[in-house]
Amino acid sequence: MSVQREIDRIRSNIAAAYEAVAEKNGTLPALQDSANLASAIASIPFSPTRIYGVAWTDPQSARLTRTDRAAAFPDPVPAVGNGAGTSPFDHCYPWSGMKKVTEGDNVLVEIPKFWVKVSQNPFSIRIADKPVEGYQVSPAHRDRGDGQGERDAVYIGRYECDAAFCSRSGQEVLGTTNFKTFREGVSALGGTYWQADYPLQLTVWFLYLVEFASWDGQAVIGQGNVSSGEKLPTGGTDAMTYHTGRPEGVDGTTPMQYRWIENLWGNVREFRDGIIFSDESVCTYQNPAQYVNDFNGAGAVLRTNKRPLADGCITEWDCDEADASFIFPSATGETGPVPDKYQYRTGVRVMNVGGYFNSGEKGGPFAVITFYAAQNIYGSLGSRLQRLPDHG
Repeated sequence: MSVQREIDRIRSNIAAAYEAVAEKNGTLPALQDSANLASAIASIPFSPTRIYGVAWTDPQSARLTRTDRAAAFPDPVPAVGNGAGTSPFDHCYPWSGMKKVTEGDNVLVEIPKFWVKVSQNPFSIRIADKPVEGYQVSPAHRDRGDGQGERDAVYIGRYECDAAFCSRSGQEVLGTTNFKTFREGVSALGGTYWQADYPLQLTVWFLYLVEFASWDGQAVIGQGNVSSGEKLPTGGTDAMTYHTGRPEGVDGTTPMQYRWIENLWGNVREFRDGIIFSDESVCTYQNPAQYVNDFNGAGAVLRTNKRPLADGCITEWDCDEADASFIFPSATGETGPVPDKYQYRTGVRVMNVGGYFNSGEKGGPFAVITFYAAQNIYGSLGSRLQRLPDHG
């Protein structure tokens, strides 16, 4: 574990101490008064693990109910422009450990390892900062079968891929490129670089849902660039000082960012690797070295989830019987509590997520597009890289 991640854990412990003292109507010592602070911390019976959760108690609503340590948390307030934003999760691990880093030509966002428990009835997600019985390592951090075991941190591109398949500011976002070419272009950057995949998407979804407790990301953070009619270059959120929100301007025509990840939705629909569909059947690959455009090839896992056979808004999610943290939409309707668009087409298809510059109000974080074949090329389709570091 890195020194910085240990510092993040210590900060989380201190924040938890202050929460606990406040709950008991105790006196909070000044931060600089280390003796009194140490005494306050020592007097509190700490749980060895902090768990934050949400439950979808009203399946007709886009709102989720906060649970566990998050039960009394207020909603985060994203920033607009250079304004201040706030979130009760800013001092809670793993969110506190998400930060911008630069690796060579690429600007990335580090996501530290955490543990997750997903349940079906009612649908709920719980995130733990340490191992807990019944919890799984987050999908992106778990053993990929590549000889590296679990990873303490994974990295997602801060920006969409440019013409060099890199994550860099001030660049035109690459489009008119197919699924395989994106995969090969990112992999050519080095052995730890891969096209962003579905395990990473799940990991980011879990972090977002527990923090914002809403399926409607466009309402609670910003629409993203879904109405401007054109792609925006990367770096549109660089001037922002807070990690989540959008720049000044007309909502729907500006970029957005979630914990430094720019255009997590909007601008272009992004390919996600490691998941392939054949009609209603779903298969996934865990080891990026085995990612292909074929359904149920070597190393594939056939999921019990079934792909909905009709376009619409998402009304239900299902968990894989062997891996509850593998979730996928299971039903759609003309309207629904998850306002983002789901699209289906028969045959072997790949996956895109998020909206694009003409998607409108159905182009948020849970827009799941299973419409395109691997060879399809459109200006509205792009991609993003991830880095899975070696242990050596």
